[in-house]
Amino acid sequence: MKQLILLVIVSILFSYQFATGQTNSKEKFKSDSTEIAEKSLGFYEWYLSCLHDNSKYNIVQPLYEWKDTIPILRVEEYFKNLRKLMIVSSTFLESERNRFQVCQDSLYHINYSEVLECGCSVGEFFSVCSFIDYYYWISSQERYNGCEVEKVELNDTKATCFLQFFHESANSNGKHIDTEFICKVQLKKYDKYWLIDSIETYFN
Repeated sequence: MKQLILLVIVSILFSYQFATGQTNSKEKFKSDSTEIAEKSLGFYEWYLSCLHDNSKYNIVQPLYEWKDTIPILRVEEYFKNLRKLMIVSSTFLESERNRFQVCQDSLYHINYSEVLECGCSVGEFFSVCSFIDYYYWISSQERYNGCEVEKVELNDTKATCFLQFFHESANSNGKHIDTEFICKVQLKKYDKYWLIDSIETYFN
């Protein structure tokens, strides 16, 4: 009889722990998914808002200024604001520094006379500098009005947030989602916080 009672108690405790574990797991997934979505949307809400604000436009759309016959990229404000957001990792920042540095290294060898003769942007002279002439993080020369989360894929300390972007028009009802544009925000958990590690964008 004592063995039977002990068996019942153990069974109840196991069932309770299993149910509690499932509940905690679901709550953790919900909490992580919420933070992942907020960080991903936070980056693009900042980026799109800058594109629509003339006073902030060149924070995200790099300027260059001529120093003698060499164009010099001005990206200080971009990095300053990125760090203030506190949503991107050091890996992301380093990748961005490399992107601009590769371009700048090419610009040191630009032919000033050819630029004057062309009358065009220096971004047209080197493919690694093409981001000067379009909106890099939406792979387009047209701005979107906003974006929203399509889905979140979570795997332990890594996650992918899929965003979909839309245009709004006074002549149409609601918003038009661009189903051709694909945006995958890759995040990683550093200590207690999710941070953006990289972003992949392309058109179908």
